[in-house]
Amino acid sequence: MKLETYEKIVDRSIEKMGMNLKEYKVADNQWVYIKGSAFTLVEIGNYMHEGKERGYIQAFAPICMLPSNKETFMNEVLKYNHQLRGAFFGLYRDIVVLKVIRDLVGLDDSEVENMITYLGKMADKLDNPIIKIHAAQRVDVTMSLLREIANIKPMEA
Repeated sequence: MKLETYEKIVDRSIEKMGMNLKEYKVADNQWVYIKGSAFTLVEIGNYMHEGKERGYIQAFAPICMLPSNKETFMNEVLKYNHQLRGAFFGLYRDIVVLKVIRDLVGLDDSEVENMITYLGKMADKLDNPIIKIHAAQRVDVTMSLLREIANIKPMEA
């Protein structure tokens, strides 16, 4: 699937949000959005579904390292998952992330803006309280880490 059309949609959305593409576009098909203490990576890419190539857009923000009180923590974030609008908590190795992902079909500018701003606001709203309540360690966010996390491809049904 050719991603150029969707890359332009994300580029336009980033600019409409008042962000300079030269600062926030970090690679082809990848953008960084910073809201308060939260770093969000936005990425578009391809995956295989029933033998056909399809496209996706994902945005995710590392929240914290998995704390030692894993069971209590997991119960807490599952309760948050129930309250979040289209986003969810996930786990990459020992890194807790807040994430949203969807197919590119039907994607438009306003949906991209909403996805990025909602995820950024929720990550910024939740990261500090979660870290404090659960004595979790903050993630040392680097571009290499964000790209490593982004390398996960959607699972085929």
